[in-house]
Amino acid sequence: MKKRISKILILFVVTLIILPQQACDDMLSLSPPDNLTRDEFWQSEEDVEGAIIGCYNGLQGLLISYFMWGEARGELVGSRNVGHGFSVSANPNSQFFNHLITEENKYCSWKDVYSNINKINTVLKFAPLAKERDDVFTVEKEQNYIGEAKFMRALMYFYLVRSFRDVPLVLKASLSDEQSYMVKQSPPETVLDTIEADLIDAVKMLPENYNWAEDREIRNIGRATKYAAYSLLADVYLWRYKYKEALECTNAIINSKKFALVSGGNWFDIFFPGNSSEGIFELQFSYADQEKNDMIQYFSDKEGAKIEFYVQQDKVFDNYSLWD
Repeated sequence: MKKRISKILILFVVTLIILPQQACDDMLSLSPPDNLTRDEFWQSEEDVEGAIIGCYNGLQGLLISYFMWGEARGELVGSRNVGHGFSVSANPNSQFFNHLITEENKYCSWKDVYSNINKINTVLKFAPLAKERDDVFTVEKEQNYIGEAKFMRALMYFYLVRSFRDVPLVLKASLSDEQSYMVKQSPPETVLDTIEADLIDAVKMLPENYNWAEDREIRNIGRATKYAAYSLLADVYLWRYKYKEALECTNAIINSKKFALVSGGNWFDIFFPGNSSEGIFELQFSYADQEKNDMIQYFSDKEGAKIEFYVQQDKVFDNYSLWD
């Protein structure tokens, strides 16, 4: 009897020792974080659309940078801070207008741009996986999302290459620490070739409109369409002196008869409330969702606004006659 009890106790002790070890093994056997993303997120069309919306949100956040890289470096816009005793060193906007641009200036950072490009590359990588897992996710809708991603990637690289010329060309999603993140800069022609190829694909993949959606009036301008891709591609062709191809793109837009010029008396409708008959692609901001367009703050003359910039009307009138 004593031997039997001793055997039972030994077995019990051994079991107690083994069970915690198994539990510890289970707790320590963690899946890599990138696997969690693939296995748990990319399950349906809704996941892909959510990721695409996140890419559009990324474009919203880069609006001021695009303005500073472009218009702010020309003569159409002036800064109220220049020449008024304002501390240039304390304001990155004034640095641009005073041509005192250093690497510390926030507009010289590509961090936010490449962060959004990585989101786009991630959509391009995993949208097909979500299509495989979702039985009601159609091939047509998958192609639409891929077209949107390629349009946005082309738009972002077009801003980069025009502003900085040689830039790193990243076309694959960042998925793990094993990848190399020291990407060399690519020559502008290589970047422009990629932009052109993305937009040619986008023209084929994107819908003409989103009339099937309840919010179609906003989507038709606020999300990429075939005509948005034609419009951007025409700009790229002009940049590369491909005038015949640019004309073909603009004719495709005009012949669609989906757009019309705003009458002269209503010209301000283009800017406010926006989404006019001339609009082909416009970033959308919803104040109800607390999506604020900082451009209003920079140009507004209302109390509390930054009142940073103004249009130099005298230079506009000096350079363009009434009959130009």
